[in-house]
Amino acid sequence: MTSKTEADAAPERPATTEELRQQARAVKEDLRGLSRAAKVVAQEKFGEAKEKATEYLGEGKQKTAEYYERGKKKASEFEDQIENYIREKPLQSVLIAAGVGALLGFLISRR
Repeated sequence: MTSKTEADAAPERPATTEELRQQARAVKEDLRGLSRAAKVVAQEKFGEAKEKATEYLGEGKQKTAEYYERGKKKASEFEDQIENYIREKPLQSVLIAAGVGALLGFLISRR
């Protein structure tokens, strides 16, 4: 039998404030990246829908363009809301991001 060294037996030290700030910044950047990616995907989907609707409707191009612009504006507003939430509540943002990461990790590992 081997005995534990003092380093093995020592409890893990709590994170410092600066480490938590760095983690919060990293999560903030990750969430920004996710919101940007979601915006790009939404724009692509809106563009595809616009093309299909234009082909289908023929003369309804103006109406389709209005719907596209509305959707694009909503996606931009959603991105702004996410960024504001992160600024106002960084700790909750970190916890939400950790929960989403754990859920995605669980779902991916089930494959």
